[in-house]
Amino acid sequence: MSVATHLAYLWILYVFVNRPGYLGRIRHAFVLLYALGKVAQPWSLSTIASLLVLIPFLSWFPGTPQFGSQALANVLLALYLDFIYLHLPVQPNSPLFLLRPDQALPLAVLAWRGLRALFIPPLFFLPGLILSLMLLSQTLQRWLLWTWSFNSLVGGPTDTQITFMYLLLTMFLLLCISLIYAVIVNPFLAASQGPESSPWDRYTRSVGMEARRAFIHTVRLYGTENHIPAPLNLLQVVFVRIPQFTLERLRKRDAAARIAAFDKVLWRITVGPAAFLLSALWLWYLRAY
Repeated sequence: MSVATHLAYLWILYVFVNRPGYLGRIRHAFVLLYALGKVAQPWSLSTIASLLVLIPFLSWFPGTPQFGSQALANVLLALYLDFIYLHLPVQPNSPLFLLRPDQALPLAVLAWRGLRALFIPPLFFLPGLILSLMLLSQTLQRWLLWTWSFNSLVGGPTDTQITFMYLLLTMFLLLCISLIYAVIVNPFLAASQGPESSPWDRYTRSVGMEARRAFIHTVRLYGTENHIPAPLNLLQVVFVRIPQFTLERLRKRDAAARIAAFDKVLWRITVGPAAFLLSALWLWYLRAY
């Protein structure tokens, strides 16, 4: 349910950036509520993309970001990041967790480690590079950095196409880097060949442990009692979390406990039917085995 909702959110954003200004009320409300719901969840690396959508839409409310606005450039950047996050074990609603975890997650962690190992060291020189560009721009009396950052991704069909061209090139670059890293490093990180070795540890025990941590983090998140995914978690925040927090601050513990009990009722109303249906389909699927 969480993965399907997230993919629907990305599809709506994709349609919107191709036709800025043409977003129906229902889809507009869904984008706002979903981004707000993601921000209301425990923060992670993927929260950045949600903020890049939420802030522009709120700043243009009740309208939507238009052509030529920096707000639309931020939405393009958010969609760019979200698409990359789908391939990395950095957010619990990645489709990676629908695959066999002992096969998909170690490979994703290995690729993620390779990207971090290659990109983080050059970032050490990034502040100096930015400062040099600013000084050069000031010397030439042309704010090249400002022009690049605010006009190269200005909203519009052409710039949307350019953004997705950048995304395609980035994904191709990430694929090449991951492949090169795997080819170079894997001979030195060969997993044990014994029949008792775990599939998690095929890329060394260290990679396997990080993949296990990503899987356990996701299981703990979705295994939390009465967990409600975005954007429905906003109901939980409004009707349970805020009243409970207020009553606890007022030292009304009994009333806060009664409010907390409503959490289970809310889960049964919002998530329970879908959970029951998916569980029934899954059990029917397992009958074949």
